[in-house]
Amino acid sequence: YNASIADLDRSTQQSLDVISSEMLSEVEQYVSLMDFAFAQLTNDVDFMNSFYEACQRLEDDELGANDIVVTQTVMSHTLFQTPILKEFYRVSAYAPNGFFLSNKFEITDTVVSMSDEAREIVASMSYLQDMRNPFQTHLVGPHMDPWSASRGDIVFTAVRGVAWRGDFIGYLEISASAQVLRDIFTVTTMDGVSAQAILPDGTALFHGRGDAADYSGLSNALGMVHFSLPDGSERLVVRTHSRDLGLDVYVAMDMSVYLARRQEILFSYVMTAAVILAVGVVVIVVMSLGLTASTRRLTRKMKNLSTDNLMAHPEEAISTMVTRRGDREIYHL
Repeated sequence: YNASIADLDRSTQQSLDVISSEMLSEVEQYVSLMDFAFAQLTNDVDFMNSFYEACQRLEDDELGANDIVVTQTVMSHTLFQTPILKEFYRVSAYAPNGFFLSNKFEITDTVVSMSDEAREIVASMSYLQDMRNPFQTHLVGPHMDPWSASRGDIVFTAVRGVAWRGDFIGYLEISASAQVLRDIFTVTTMDGVSAQAILPDGTALFHGRGDAADYSGLSNALGMVHFSLPDGSERLVVRTHSRDLGLDVYVAMDMSVYLARRQEILFSYVMTAAVILAVGVVVIVVMSLGLTASTRRLTRKMKNLSTDNLMAHPEEAISTMVTRRGDREIYHL
């Protein structure tokens, strides 16, 4: 039983490690796809020239109405015709001056490029302050799409600052549906298992609904650790870290599920022991009855014989009536 419990601990940790590693691998692959989409845009000279003009010359009022139309037409062609961009919910290009262009066209969209609303939306994105590095992708956890007219679509995004001709010009943003994260981090193969993904800034890339666990104290944890929740319940947690993304993935199993498995193991061993005990008792009883059969027959025979009767007929050897030469002790008795 103790060996089986040790095996259960090892198998539980291995299972959680595998699940965590697979989740992290899927996230890294999806972010790599986003990075490839960024590369497709930033390597397109016509797109980048148009983006530069829209962000720099437009702000200085150097572009006429026709120039603006041409600039947006070139950028829109790239945004709508690049195949990989169709894999995402929305791909946008925008700048602090309020310029905004997206490949998701909504007839009821109220966000107009160069409008005060567009500037307010860009200014409200506090994480953009850290996005001046044109080679770094910044992940933002699930939030409402600020560019959507309905404001009801939940997305997560990858944002990258863009520099061209030596100048910082704006941002490229790739948004994906939050359902992508739910598909990655929802565990259906094991009961009682949940997952979280925490970004380097401490915000959540994924956090299950109603999950009160805060794993921030386990950022340096190794192996499988016990974690207590505010409601008094416990979990077994493993952590996997991505160096490339700085992302921590935590996969946890409810202690109740783990203890139920221990109970199953204990029950199976108790039942096995009960069967062995029952068989052992039967064997002992049968063997005992066989070993004492001669003694019992001798006892019964002696009860039926008086001393006088036995002495009167010495030729009737009682040994032949109750035993045989193979039973040495009883035969001599």
